[in-house]
Amino acid sequence: MSRPQIPDSTFRTESWNYAVTRQLVNEFWQSTSVDEIVCKNVRMDCKLTELQVFEIVKSLFQQQFGSAQGDFIHFNQFYVRAGTRFLIQAKGDQYRNRSNSGINEINMDLYGSQADVLRFEQAVDAEIRDHKLVKISWHYKTATGTDSASLHVTGLNQTLRDEYYPWLTQGVDKFIHNYMTSAASVLVMYGPPGTGKTSFLRHLLLTQSVNAIITYDERVLRDDEFFVNYLTDDEHNALIVEDADLFLAPREDSSNDMMSKFLNVSDGLIKITNKKLIFTTNISQLNRIDPALMRPGRCFAAVEFRELEPVEAQRAATAAGVPQRDWHSQSRWSLAQIWGEQSDASECNTAKFKFGFG
Repeated sequence: MSRPQIPDSTFRTESWNYAVTRQLVNEFWQSTSVDEIVCKNVRMDCKLTELQVFEIVKSLFQQQFGSAQGDFIHFNQFYVRAGTRFLIQAKGDQYRNRSNSGINEINMDLYGSQADVLRFEQAVDAEIRDHKLVKISWHYKTATGTDSASLHVTGLNQTLRDEYYPWLTQGVDKFIHNYMTSAASVLVMYGPPGTGKTSFLRHLLLTQSVNAIITYDERVLRDDEFFVNYLTDDEHNALIVEDADLFLAPREDSSNDMMSKFLNVSDGLIKITNKKLIFTTNISQLNRIDPALMRPGRCFAAVEFRELEPVEAQRAATAAGVPQRDWHSQSRWSLAQIWGEQSDASECNTAKFKFGFG
């Protein structure tokens, strides 16, 4: 819709951070030279201060628009404007809990043409990518309903090597890129514990800067409101269900009444682009997973995460910088064993390499 066709009251209603300054936004709205104006909200968690983000935004404005006027309005709110063409208003909030000390949530509203907004959003993402943190929202049931807590995922000094996953013949990062850019929503990662499923998942989230929702509570997954909130949420683009053995069982062979929800979210009438649905499971056979979930177009891939043969284990250890040992002393090695200190196949020492989101 063109600018003259939209009432000022509608614009004010749609302005997500309008409290920064009514006069500033209203003046831009009245004078903008853009007919087809859009407003895009961009949120990110990072360890940059509001002042650092402000300086980055001003520099990008100069590069993209050739001008930049801006200032702080309050100690944590600022704006940058390029004449009548483009406006950003932003607000930063520091996480108060001790575990997230020093982390700022930067909330920016971008106003301009669709092309300018998209180009500037990509420029900001590229400039701040190394400072962004991935947020996991953990949903769980309480005595009064559903609640959630936000945690930030770090790499734990982790670098995943292609040698850890020899079955991904195109390489780890290429596989992840193909999945994230595909139209298919579902990724199933199956195999025994200790084979690197969660480490791979953490790598996916960090390298793609994907915020995710996770739950281990069946009661949460039975709530339609949980799925509605995920599909309509602009902040999270992945829903992760770990240890999903029971939820993936074929409907005709079990009492699994959760599958219909997953099918509708992944490729039903309410499917939304760029929303991913990722399952990890210890199931060892694909025939124990409902075939409807595996349908091409809905499921990008079902990847078996297995233990490594001796030659593969030796290559993985070399890539990881782990001291060599007699890799032919047993027929199979888990990544947990390679990364850990114990060579006993009955033990899984994860002291050096932490699994899971906890």
